[in-house]
Amino acid sequence: MILVEPDQTIAYANAAALAMHGAESLDELGPTVDAYRDRFCLRYRNNHEPENYPIERVIAGETFHDVVVEVTRTDRPGVEFVHSLRGLVATDRDGNPSCLALILKDVSDQFEAEERFERTFNANGSRFVIVAGQPIEMGDEPCMLFTFADLELRRKAEAALRQSEERFAKAFRLTPIPTVLVRAEDGQVTGVNEAFSRVFGLGEDRVVGRSLEEAGLWVTSSQREAFEKRLVSEGYVLGTEVCLRHESGANLDCLVSAERITINDADFLLLVLQDITERKHSERELFDAIETVMADTSWFSRGLIEKLANLRRPGREGGDAGAPNLTVRERQILNLICSGLSDDAIARKLGLSRNTVRNHGAALYRKLGVHRRTEAVVWGRENGFPLQGPGG
Repeated sequence: MILVEPDQTIAYANAAALAMHGAESLDELGPTVDAYRDRFCLRYRNNHEPENYPIERVIAGETFHDVVVEVTRTDRPGVEFVHSLRGLVATDRDGNPSCLALILKDVSDQFEAEERFERTFNANGSRFVIVAGQPIEMGDEPCMLFTFADLELRRKAEAALRQSEERFAKAFRLTPIPTVLVRAEDGQVTGVNEAFSRVFGLGEDRVVGRSLEEAGLWVTSSQREAFEKRLVSEGYVLGTEVCLRHESGANLDCLVSAERITINDADFLLLVLQDITERKHSERELFDAIETVMADTSWFSRGLIEKLANLRRPGREGGDAGAPNLTVRERQILNLICSGLSDDAIARKLGLSRNTVRNHGAALYRKLGVHRRTEAVVWGRENGFPLQGPGG
């Protein structure tokens, strides 16, 4: 309790009031209201500084209840309190103030606890929940029973899925290789990227909502059936070579890869179509040139002929040097062909006519399953020809 006089003199402060200001004596509290204002800074809980301190409001004859202020000593900023104040004004029989009192209650611990709770509550953040309410009665008291289902994990999963789908959509749209999204259930195209329209000349209006077969993309049904069979059996296709049709009717050599993906719990096929028409055209031109060069092998060394043969038919395994069902003469002719001799040179070497050499060569081709000289050379190289000497 603090007692003040109408002339703004602080007449009395009990021990509790002094302790609530961090003071040990009335002089330290302030002998007058002005001295009190200089020594203590008061602030309402809404962070507004009062125009008139509560002690001044008491002197003015005002009564009030539960005014909460934060009190800080100006000479010792670390000393802080929270006071709940009540103004008490007693008058004499003539109505003049006879007792002006400020009643203080220390609520520092209460507000500190509230601040800790508020910080903890705010740190928890907001959560997405489903709320269900049911009226119930507890004795004779009507109540509501609320249940909460936490949707936070679901919300995070949906957010992650949405971000993943956004990244997929952006990559799908910007990839420079023709890409098609097909619904696995019925084979209907649900999306194509700009590269697809640029390479095949077909816009979304010509493809989306139809199958690739209905859009006229497949050139042969056998390739389509083989592709679909492999996709069903293996679950994916990686770089299989097919022929697809351009909007103009031209055929394009392509490498097709396909992978199953899931979007919004639905199964789709992601198809990547790589146009290799120019590469295949260059390969055909190279092989035709090799065929022309190898038509007369007498001009080239045995090592060069072998390299050309391997380039024409790469990647095949070596076979058995003892070709089955070949006669001695056919083996001799095959050996000399693989040694780089022409038909005329073979005829002279074996003392045969040119037509006889050609007849033996035709029988040799049938047994080897080849149709031209270069293929016979390739077969021979892969099966150990030429043998130890040019004559076999």
